[in-house]
Parts: sequence; structure tokens; C-alpha cells
Amino acid sequence: MVSVKPMEKFYLTITTPIYKYPLYKKILYYISHISTGILFLYYPCLLVCLYIVHHPKLWICFIKPAIVFGLVTVFRYIINRKRPYDIYSIYTLEEHKHGQSFPSRHTASAVIIALVSFEVGKVLGVSILVLAIIIAISRLLGGLHFISDILAGILISILIWLL
Repeated sequence: MVSVKPMEKFYLTITTPIYKYPLYKKILYYISHISTGILFLYYPCLLVCLYIVHHPKLWICFIKPAIVFGLVTVFRYIINRKRPYDIYSIYTLEEHKHGQSFPSRHTASAVIIALVSFEVGKVLGVSILVLAIIIAISRLLGGLHFISDILAGILISILIWLL
């Protein structure tokens, strides 16, 4: 009998029900891509709107996400951690490059964009934070990141936001 590591068992537990049914996998795929697409469209629109109205928080809303994106990209390159599907025999949502899993850039970017959105309005911030949570969960359920990748992305975003 093959020994299954605790983390591998965890990923098999959360991914097997999804990948057992093609419809569930397709739903997760679309949730992941649509939520990321919404954020990708939202953020430049936010910056343009802030620029048009000469909002005093424009630079904060631009600089902090840029810093997070840059830091996370450098960390990923230096650490080059393997992804769950690189290590374990688990399902993955889609073909993806190998390595550079830590920290999750999707999660970090989504969280910092949500946090700077609070600078503009609470309702907007909460809405984007919900979207960020959906993105983080879809990365986990998709087998693309470890929980620690996602938590590190969240932590980096919070720390930069607090500066």
C-alpha cells in the first residue's frame, strides 16, 4: 500500500469531489477565470476614475498594488517553490507552469486591490474583498497553491497596505 502524506490527503480530499464530476470542474474553472477577469478589468477602471476626479488616494491605490506585485514576483523567483500538483498526485484545474508557487500572486494582487479599494469606499472595498476571497479559494481548490502560498500572499498585502 502506498503511503499518502497528510498534505496530499488534504488536497485529494478537497479536489477529488470537484474533479470526479466534469461539471464541477468546469464551474470551478469559470469561477476562477471570471473572478480574475473581473478584477483585471476593475482595477484599471478604478485608477482611471480616481485620476479623472483627482482623488487624493490615486497614488496610494497605484503604488501599493505595484509594490505587492513586485515583491511577490521577486519572492516567487527566488524561492521557486513547487506547486501542489508538482509534488503530489492530485488533480489540477488547468495546465500551469511549474514552480514559483510561493506566495500566490493572484491572491496577493486581489487582496491588495481590495484593501486599497477601501480607501475609496467601504462598499467597494467589501465587494472586491469578496472577489479576492473567491480568487484565493479557487486557487486552493484548483490545486495551484498551498494554503501557505495563499496566506503569505494575504499577509504581504496586509503589511504593505498598513505602511
